[in-house]
Amino acid sequence: MAVRKVLIAAIICAGFYCSSARSADISLTSQLSQSAEFNSNYFLQTNPPGLITTPISSLRVDGIARTPTGRLFGSADLSYQTYAGPGVADFIVAPALNKGARVALEQTEKQTQLRHMADTCAVVLQQQTRSAEVFAQLVRRASDRRDYARIDALADSLAGFAPSEICELARSEDVVVRALANETLAQFPTSALVGLLGDPVDSEIARDALRRQALEYGSEEARQIVNALAQVDATEEF
Repeated sequence: MAVRKVLIAAIICAGFYCSSARSADISLTSQLSQSAEFNSNYFLQTNPPGLITTPISSLRVDGIARTPTGRLFGSADLSYQTYAGPGVADFIVAPALNKGARVALEQTEKQTQLRHMADTCAVVLQQQTRSAEVFAQLVRRASDRRDYARIDALADSLAGFAPSEICELARSEDVVVRALANETLAQFPTSALVGLLGDPVDSEIARDALRRQALEYGSEEARQIVNALAQVDATEEF
């Protein structure tokens, strides 16, 4: 389904481009690869229980649309990885699906039209792939233009993202992207945040969101979970 959405997005972008240039030569290429990573101490434990194997399936799709007035480049990346082996016996590690998309234009037409076309393609890709990378690019573009209405609309779209994607945005170096992601997580169902506590990458982000729910939103359920986590941490220190 994710591959289909990426391809649909690429075709839509090419369609916008072709309609403005009247005719175009469009080509799409793809590459599928399989790899694996091995780690004897993935969680950096004092006494690691054993080896962790991480199979990774990757798909890359590249597209080019050529016209007499310029070229449109687009690419999308998908990777799916799972974790197996004795090293994950005591942890809850969910499979990860990572997505990314990029678009670029080379054209001799007026700068305003180029900007409009780039914005249109970026929005289509964002709607189809739910990519953290494209979302961050759109927020930075809107922030640079002081387009606060666009930033609000992008913030609303975060509700459709997977929790792991929002956690990735919460680690962004861009202060606006990070603030939007943290605010969205703080309004997530508490049960969804609890589901992230077993993830070694996203657990700290989930804890911060639970603390905000307890302190800023007065969630009793979140407060109980935060207190329980604090007791577990205190026990482990001894």
